Amino acid sequence: MQFGKIISESFQIAWKHKLLWVFGLFASGSASFNFDVPNTDWGTQDWGGFGGSDFDFGELPFAEEALVTLLLTFLLLGLVLLVLHMLSIPALIDAVNRIKRGDGTWTFGRSFSAGVDHFFRIFGLGLMAFFLSLVVVLVLIGIAVLAFVIHVALGVLSLLLVVPAGMAYIWMVTNVVSLAQRAMVVRNVRLSDALNEAWTLYRTRLLDNLLIFLIHVGINIGLAIAAMIALAIYLVPIMALGLLGGLGLVASIIIGLLIALPISLVIGGFTGTAMFNLYTLFYFELVEPSPVAAPTDLPPVPPEAPPAL
Repeated sequence: MQFGKIISESFQIAWKHKLLWVFGLFASGSASFNFDVPNTDWGTQDWGGFGGSDFDFGELPFAEEALVTLLLTFLLLGLVLLVLHMLSIPALIDAVNRIKRGDGTWTFGRSFSAGVDHFFRIFGLGLMAFFLSLVVVLVLIGIAVLAFVIHVALGVLSLLLVVPAGMAYIWMVTNVVSLAQRAMVVRNVRLSDALNEAWTLYRTRLLDNLLIFLIHVGINIGLAIAAMIALAIYLVPIMALGLLGGLGLVASIIIGLLIALPISLVIGGFTGTAMFNLYTLFYFELVEPSPVAAPTDLPPVPPEAPPAL
């Protein structure tokens, strides 16, 4: 398995076909974001000490109707993102399949049509993975809680079983679901057949599946750290200008995030496409391994000796 080739080709395809970033943004989940506020005691937050207006969120009049409307808006947004996610997964797989194994060309319309055709199978696979994961998580938590109830030492020992089991399950479900998605789109098979093929590819190539999972996680961690560093470097001058202008800390951060949002979406589209392509190219290598190049460092074969006279 040529993992270096998979990584380089994944990023090359993402960079060369920039329209794929639309699918990659939603297929990889890069379009979903949230802002967490660590302290929810709104009435005690006074940010005026940072050189700007007071942000006393306790004084903001939120009527019950407004909160309901806000909640429904977020639910609708989540539903739209979920639909786009389920459409973009098969669309991106179809596009890369045409690029890698076809004539090298693809169209947005044809790939989007493939996303529509495979939507319900991809959605069904996602539901199965969700409910199975919910059961596994509840079982693992139940084992740990029961062990702690019996004795603290037994509870600590149970973590040595529960934590590795949870990590192994994450590895298994990530790879099996990813391979099943590729099988459904590339081979256009039923959900059951795709799961059977994915499970076979997983259990017969455990080491390769472990390596691609670790590579995927490692690159994602590296990209996340780089993104946080870049965001911090970007926000520092924005915050400084905002504080000097009397906007306050919170307002400066919000303005900086809003300005950075278009840039982050573009970067998220590119990195999301490249990361999603890793498993697609990995699937191709599993089912159709690239031919091994003949060694070029061997000494030349001497010509046959002329026949004796």
